[in-house]
Amino acid sequence: MKYLKIKSYIFFLLGWLAFAPPLDAAISLENNPLPTDKQPQLIFSIYPNPYDQGPLFLKCPSTSPKEIIIYNIMGEVEYQLTTQEKMIHLDQLKTGIYLFQVTQDQKTGIQRLVVK
Repeated sequence: MKYLKIKSYIFFLLGWLAFAPPLDAAISLENNPLPTDKQPQLIFSIYPNPYDQGPLFLKCPSTSPKEIIIYNIMGEVEYQLTTQEKMIHLDQLKTGIYLFQVTQDQKTGIQRLVVK
């Protein structure tokens, strides 16, 4: 188990500067590991953006299947699909700003999508 040891001193200002004894604290990094290297990022493009109606075209570097997840501004999933197509229809999305996430070949990319 990984621990990050932190030594901290508490300072009180009561007319005099006094030092409290050091406090030892251990923070567990087991459940939320810190990233040690960058994960591969998927570079893709979507158009038209802003989107109004009709097909939304998606240009990815590969023709392998891709998972598409669209999140609203609150982080809720509005649309999810796995496809090999180069275009999708999003007529059910309301006007707003969304996060458009594509995962393909173990790489993930995110872009902002504006719906008119």
